[in-house]
Amino acid sequence: MSSVKPIQTVYNGYRFRSRLEARWAVFFDAMGIRYEYEPEGFELSNGKRYLPDFYLPDINGGTYVEVKGQMDDRSRKKVDAFWDESDKPLYVLGGLPTQAELDSGDIYGYVDRYGECFAYGNRQYGDWPFLFCVCPACGKVGLEFDGRGWRVCKPRHADIDLAAETYRDEGGTVRHFKHPEVKGWRSDDKGYSWNQSRLVSAYNIARQARFEHGEKPRPFDK
Repeated sequence: MSSVKPIQTVYNGYRFRSRLEARWAVFFDAMGIRYEYEPEGFELSNGKRYLPDFYLPDINGGTYVEVKGQMDDRSRKKVDAFWDESDKPLYVLGGLPTQAELDSGDIYGYVDRYGECFAYGNRQYGDWPFLFCVCPACGKVGLEFDGRGWRVCKPRHADIDLAAETYRDEGGTVRHFKHPEVKGWRSDDKGYSWNQSRLVSAYNIARQARFEHGEKPRPFDK
């Protein structure tokens, strides 16, 4: 086993166990995703204890997130055990996508780079992989299979009109799309948006964040 350990990183009032965790926190802040870091640990039925890295209260009704550069058997067993017993989903995030992957839209090139580590959620239960994406109509952020943006809010939006770029919200009000680049999609399309412009910007901010010598990543620059 390697004796090399990740460098702990202080950011936004938290002391993260690794630089990668801190970068994901920067991404969450840049996207306006609320998060709690290591909010509570759990004792599993097998006697093992597990402490997820993040809790995202606004994603899919509340989602736990584990950050791993690479998955190993020990981590995989804990993830599987937690998924089996928790009433909330758990996903594992690998590294941030590169600029080339974002530019090319090569979703599977990105996923293959981290194997099952990126948004892995126990494949026996259904879809895989999950990617951050945005609803094409209202811009709400979600974590959905293949980054399919229309899954974020469906069926909450009605009367989606791609030509007029409008939809009807839950209160019955007709509203214009927040992201006009979706023009041309059909309402029954999957709406892939894992590399939508807001997400690309947030990934760039997270990748470029500097934490040394008191520097503050851009989400908190004044």
